[in-house]
Amino acid sequence: MSSTPALPYSVSSGLAYSAFDKLQGIMNYAQWKKSTRTVLKSLHQWDMVNGTIVAPIPIDADHLTAVETSAKEAFEGRQVSAYMEITFRMADSAKSVLDNEEDPKATWDHLEKRFGAKQEGVQAMLMAKLQLAKWDGTGIIHAHLDYMVTTRAQLSDAGMKITDQSFYENFTQSLPTSLDLFIALYDNSTYDVNQLCSKFAKYEMRRKLEEAKNGKPAATSDRSLVLSSQRASSSKGRGRVRQDLTNVTCYRCGKKGHVQRRCPDGEKKEE
Repeated sequence: MSSTPALPYSVSSGLAYSAFDKLQGIMNYAQWKKSTRTVLKSLHQWDMVNGTIVAPIPIDADHLTAVETSAKEAFEGRQVSAYMEITFRMADSAKSVLDNEEDPKATWDHLEKRFGAKQEGVQAMLMAKLQLAKWDGTGIIHAHLDYMVTTRAQLSDAGMKITDQSFYENFTQSLPTSLDLFIALYDNSTYDVNQLCSKFAKYEMRRKLEEAKNGKPAATSDRSLVLSSQRASSSKGRGRVRQDLTNVTCYRCGKKGHVQRRCPDGEKKEE
């Protein structure tokens, strides 16, 4: 009995096609491209996409030998297989930009031209969205955090990775200046934004319980922190009392008198 010869490549099946999100468009193209390329390499199909393997050229195109016919059919089968590996991982909305030609290399190049060239603009837009995010202290701080985490994830999908330190700095910059003292008291070198928000939420809960017990109306978050930070020292006159940061250490430069997000050394670097 003759056995079927093994193919020089593999194909995906079943749940393999849902191992990561399908291509939707510009927003997730960078991550999709990386994941799909990894899959194609693992299946030994990437050479069909990058142009390393090309169609066999017969001696006489009008009169193919049996060997040439077999090679031509094998190439066309592999070509369709690579094309399916790409398109089966695309949403219908993304497929609408493709031509009808079942050529994996042409398809990949077309996607790169259609979505890849616009990544820098998307990254700039999302980075501005992250840097301009602001919390006024009246809503739920975790809702604000979720908004910024989502923006960070969108940046990652667009091919821009934001480090924990950079995200922490952007997040603290988005908070009201009246929270500087609170941030300084809980600031640490781990850049754990979730820990910061959790401690703030616990503080708010204790404050509201205390005010409810005393029959006082609850103040807004940022205003209550200003008042609590001033409670330990008496104010002179009726002017606004500045927060005392004399003994606060900055985690950026190691000096006392200011917090990391107000560090003058950091401002000089940005300039």
